[in-house]
Amino acid sequence: MLNRNRLVSGGSINRNKIINFKFNGQELQGFEGDTLASALLANDIHLIGRSFKYHRPRGILTAGSEEPNALVQLETGSKTEPNARATEIELYEGLIATSQNCWPSVKYDIGALNNLFSRILPAGFYYKTFMWPPSMWLFYEHFIRKAAGLGEAPKKKNPDRYEQKFFYCDVMIIGGGVNGLVAALAAARSGAKVLIVDEKIEIWQSNSIVRFLATITGTMPEDKMIAAQADSIFESTHELFFPLNPTVNVFVGEHHNNLKKQFLETFPTKLKNFTKQLEKLSNGPFFFGKKPYYCDFSAYHHFSLAKLLDNEILNEFPKITNFMGEFEKLNNIAEYLKNRPELIEIGQSPKMIINGEKLKTGG
Repeated sequence: MLNRNRLVSGGSINRNKIINFKFNGQELQGFEGDTLASALLANDIHLIGRSFKYHRPRGILTAGSEEPNALVQLETGSKTEPNARATEIELYEGLIATSQNCWPSVKYDIGALNNLFSRILPAGFYYKTFMWPPSMWLFYEHFIRKAAGLGEAPKKKNPDRYEQKFFYCDVMIIGGGVNGLVAALAAARSGAKVLIVDEKIEIWQSNSIVRFLATITGTMPEDKMIAAQADSIFESTHELFFPLNPTVNVFVGEHHNNLKKQFLETFPTKLKNFTKQLEKLSNGPFFFGKKPYYCDFSAYHHFSLAKLLDNEILNEFPKITNFMGEFEKLNNIAEYLKNRPELIEIGQSPKMIINGEKLKTGG
């Protein structure tokens, strides 16, 4: 199994359990917790299917239910399922998937010849072209129907039986985002039996969870205008997560050094913008005065990560250094920082010292 497209550690997969599966007849391996899409990418497979009309090559575009391209035929025989999104299929032992809308293979698809004539095959051309002579329509229709659709519906009854469970609730919340969680909390506090329905088996929206926690910890502004501004700052600080977190906690050697250099070259510009926000919105040390909100916690966290890459990176920004100093004086924060695990060997073999034990980060 190829691993060059994977992080060394981290994520929600179990690297100790290998899952065997097939895609287009090729035997492949992934890990427990993989989706079919992530396992295919790990195996350096990017061509998943072909577009409906011109049979142009299509690969994985997104990571969830919005995926428009990576639609596959799942399983075979009476258990087959067409148009299954590879981004939503959790990998399991013995899974069989094939590409759709291609022949004889996804790589060498005879239907791709349509693309050569795309200029003379506009949308809906068949409604005009095949209407004459009228007596030939049934003949044309036979071939047009064969070209319709992407996958193939099962021709036999599924022999499996599926479990079902009845659940009765007073309030059903559809969606596990921040609004859904807040509504569910309010309903549950009133004594109602609540059911949250979401497309995922776990609530993965970290930003939504942060906002949800802010509503129950008193760090969400009550004023709607301030709340909107705080959310904007929170999103701006969270944009630092993806360049910072893997650079500090995961990558090592030359890769780490390259990412570190790239980040430190662009970070001062972002600090200037945060300084402007502090000057514009605040009459105190934090973004909205003397009380820290959830956006301040996110800012402190990411600025602290940046200091691990360059301890002097904030020195030229007095507003930011004052913000950091005042934040560290907060009672609960000061107590936490005294006992916070120490991060060592960044860029070499990142570890955290917890209770005297060195543990690898990112896992």
